[in-house]
Amino acid sequence: IIEIPFIFSNLRVARGSTVVDLGCAESCLSLELANRGFKVLASDLRPYPFAHPNLTQLTGDFARAPVEQASADAAIAVSTLEHIGLNGYRKGSEKNSDHSVVEKIRTVLKPGGQFLATVPYGIKSRTDWYRVYDRESLSALLAGFDLEKIEYYRRTGNSTWEETSERCAGEIASPVKANCVA
Repeated sequence: IIEIPFIFSNLRVARGSTVVDLGCAESCLSLELANRGFKVLASDLRPYPFAHPNLTQLTGDFARAPVEQASADAAIAVSTLEHIGLNGYRKGSEKNSDHSVVEKIRTVLKPGGQFLATVPYGIKSRTDWYRVYDRESLSALLAGFDLEKIEYYRRTGNSTWEETSERCAGEIASPVKANCVA
């Protein structure tokens, strides 16, 4: 509800640019970007169910993928980083694998490249399925990037969200589902 509009409102690369979409398997975002004229590298552990002439599929662990350095103009991770390395998608939790993927993104982006990400935010926690980042853990995850903007949204109903402050967002718990995103 809020994450896809956030991406389209903030993606500042020109059509024809190369965009990496991490965690694409359950989203039409890669297809939408390809339809809009972007060259998309759609990456997920699972196969991407759509095809397009502007779309290349990369199935497997992005951190270990043979993607050329400085080859992408932008990278997108919508509701993805919080799941990487946890048992929800494959057996064998890998400590700090979210950091490994972000480091790979850093090497794949061209100088001045753009990275847009959304993650659960609030009281830090972890389940087998996802992580919730707090200020400290999100800062550590994004260390080395120049942050231009962070927005916070909190759930106000089953399908409604509203923008909130960082202070309010930091006090929100997400024990079963994400109740706040940054």
